[in-house]
Amino acid sequence: MGEIMEYKYINVFVQQRFDTSGIEVWVHQERSDGIYNLHFNGENIDYQKTKTGEITEGLKPLIVLPHIVGFSVLKELAIQAKNIGVKPENESRIEGKFEATEKHLSDMRVIISHLMKLPEKL
Repeated sequence: MGEIMEYKYINVFVQQRFDTSGIEVWVHQERSDGIYNLHFNGENIDYQKTKTGEITEGLKPLIVLPHIVGFSVLKELAIQAKNIGVKPENESRIEGKFEATEKHLSDMRVIISHLMKLPEKL
């Protein structure tokens, strides 16, 4: 049995190709022994070591989606990911800002209610 490598992170790239009429999904995984490009060969995932972590000649994408279904598949994946709690980083930041704004408005309501209870003449 092979050694299990822990990975630091995974990068996903989606590339629309007009020359092949497809949408390519590239996945690179940084592990303790280097950066690997992942490719599904129809049965298993192949790991191709890459020096730069960039898309270079000789590497293959994880999957290629034909344009006719590609956008529908990506859209449905995004919907299903959201349904199970997966959010893009920017959406999490927006939610944090929204929560901070709600807290600020709540504080302002408390201040206003106290100010409205003050006597008319000071």
